[in-house]
Amino acid sequence: MDQDVTGRTDAELLRETLESAQARHGAAALRRMEDAVEVAEGRKPPYVSPEPLQRPGFYLPGLTATPWHDPLQHPAGRILEESWEVIRDEVIAARDRREGFQRFLEVGDIASADLSTALFLKQEPLSCADNRALCPRTAAIVDAIPRVGEVVMVSALNPGAKLVPHCGPWNFRLTMHLGLVIPEGGWIRVANETRTWQEGKCLLFDDSFDHEVQIHARSTRIILLMHLWHPELTDPEVDFLAAVRSALAARDRDRTIRMVEEARRNLAGQKWWVDA
Repeated sequence: MDQDVTGRTDAELLRETLESAQARHGAAALRRMEDAVEVAEGRKPPYVSPEPLQRPGFYLPGLTATPWHDPLQHPAGRILEESWEVIRDEVIAARDRREGFQRFLEVGDIASADLSTALFLKQEPLSCADNRALCPRTAAIVDAIPRVGEVVMVSALNPGAKLVPHCGPWNFRLTMHLGLVIPEGGWIRVANETRTWQEGKCLLFDDSFDHEVQIHARSTRIILLMHLWHPELTDPEVDFLAAVRSALAARDRDRTIRMVEEARRNLAGQKWWVDA
């Protein structure tokens, strides 16, 4: 089991973070999180989703599980669709200045890592201050969205890029995509349903279900991607889970910063995208 710089295991870090959250909210408000920590500690067997195509690394029971959600039922979907042209214009300007973008580092599920590029607006433990300054109106729009999860980024996939079938790490988040630059040719499958992106429109799905992406377009597909906490989590539960994410990210802070800085340097000044 991983340890942080103080020698704490993941389970010990979770227990410490839970106790801190219980002091803020009371034990009764975090009963489901207490149960989850006991699973992580090995005191209870892990739960398994009854959905055959939902296979996260950690499954939290009690949350409605459906591959696709209505994005306009979430404040994020309404805010993003109302503001999409502002976001698109800032992203294209940053791209054309050849600033802020880097090769996407989490490449385990990407068949061709050199075809995947990202500009991060939120990624703990990074501040992303430089990228937020590149896209200040987009950053302000994101800041107005409630319950944003651990990552907000612009995701660019070049022709031929593939995300191989895989499941996300846990089931207590949803993933939002906002189409910014969408050439013809490409799709995303979640569970048994395949959809395509549209400029100015959002898709919302549960990435703990088996999913994949393929880009067959002649030019680069660009979206805004963000993680959102599952809407059925309570505020105390979100507070705890966000604190866990921050603690785990802080453990790898120095290594993450070095990797990101190198990735940005390697792409700085280069034309990495394919024009229509």
